[in-house]
Amino acid sequence: MPRHSKPVIRAALVAVLAFLVTALTACATRDAARPEPVASAPPPAPELMDTLALVDPATGITTTVDPMSGTVLRFASNSAELDEVARQACFHLVQILHREPGLRVIVAGHADERGSSDYNLELALKRATSVANHLVMLGVQASQVETVSYGEERPHSLEAGEAGWALNRRVEISFIR
Repeated sequence: MPRHSKPVIRAALVAVLAFLVTALTACATRDAARPEPVASAPPPAPELMDTLALVDPATGITTTVDPMSGTVLRFASNSAELDEVARQACFHLVQILHREPGLRVIVAGHADERGSSDYNLELALKRATSVANHLVMLGVQASQVETVSYGEERPHSLEAGEAGWALNRRVEISFIR
């Protein structure tokens, strides 16, 4: 091996070592300057809209779920069965109640004027109970739900005929703290 190649090899080794030391020092400095990642909470769930409007395709009647002004669910004649719109409204009510555990609801059943007073009180109670049971089935605490029956005593409409009667066959849901 020629004599002049040893100094070249030595210089190359020193250059490589200097590069490695510089590179490692730069990486260590960058890592030291970088703050440790902090475990962050998951992003909050998107805010639920408190007000929701649902339209019954069969009747065109709009049901509005609103914690401020209340919610009115409509029923067929002589029925306490929840339709799809009422079930969707109940689902939204449950979301609000889960988000606001201090809230409670009063579920007030109503009936139209046809039938005896006793029959209408019983039917209105069945409607209120049907809604309350559905809310509890969806996860609301029973202690958050109160039912009451007004029968035909508090009509929404005084109009005689199907249009007025349809407005009176309802459950009104009010939020209270």
